[in-house]
Amino acid sequence: FDDLPRGIWHTVAVEVEHGLSSATMRKQFWLGTGNLADTSRSVGPFNEKDAMLNRRFIAYLATADELMEYDALTLEAKRRFLDEFWIRRDPDSTTLRNEFFETHKLRFAVANQKFSTYMSSQEDGWNTDRGRVLILYGEPDEVVQTPSSIVTWGYERWEYHRLEGGVFFIFLDWKNL
Repeated sequence: FDDLPRGIWHTVAVEVEHGLSSATMRKQFWLGTGNLADTSRSVGPFNEKDAMLNRRFIAYLATADELMEYDALTLEAKRRFLDEFWIRRDPDSTTLRNEFFETHKLRFAVANQKFSTYMSSQEDGWNTDRGRVLILYGEPDEVVQTPSSIVTWGYERWEYHRLEGGVFFIFLDWKNL
């Protein structure tokens, strides 16, 4: 194993009975220090829908160059790209978990749960202004809600006290929801 490069490898197990292949299992593993967290967003074959969902999932984290590269790849190359994408962002490669991936996955799910509209597919909360901020920075330290009135629209002010010395985002309710 010393001659093999560090990275993601796959083991394939095939159950053969009387000369017929009856079951195949493919499992990835990490060769090097630490182990690879399960960063796959799909089970089974990787298809066009998986590729699209994963592109949405990395949209706010990837650079413009990374997204262009991803878009130009084949399906199998996109799967490998995603594996490497998450490995590069793992804050501690000596642990079994990829804490960055887990945090991002949770924030993405929370954004969809909180901010998807009832008329949508329940998967678009990540693509709202509040969803984007939540995914990038986490839950705010403080939320101030101001209801609409006859003369003004309502808005929410999200405050992050520890982000760059204090940052706030204002989300205007221009639809009066």
